[in-house]
Amino acid sequence: MALPEWLQEIINFFKKDYKVSSSKIAKERLQLVIVQDRNQTNNKTIEKLKEDLINVISKYNDVDVESMDFQIKTHDKKIALVASIPFKASKKNN
Repeated sequence: MALPEWLQEIINFFKKDYKVSSSKIAKERLQLVIVQDRNQTNNKTIEKLKEDLINVISKYNDVDVESMDFQIKTHDKKIALVASIPFKASKKNN
């Protein structure tokens, strides 16, 4: 008995994630390096951006600095800073 088409599509969707080749990963990393180089984005700029984001968000919420995660991602030759900044607690408005 064959699986329903919708179920097979879901299974195929999740199977794709496990079939990532090392050459594809290397290609994505190289693209990231090239995009960063083209945009002249350096580590100092990224670190300053992180600090500024933390400072602004800290005005309104306590930030869990230990659990923060910043990633630079590329898609269609565009670069994005993806930030996960967990809050400890909300600050009370005065």
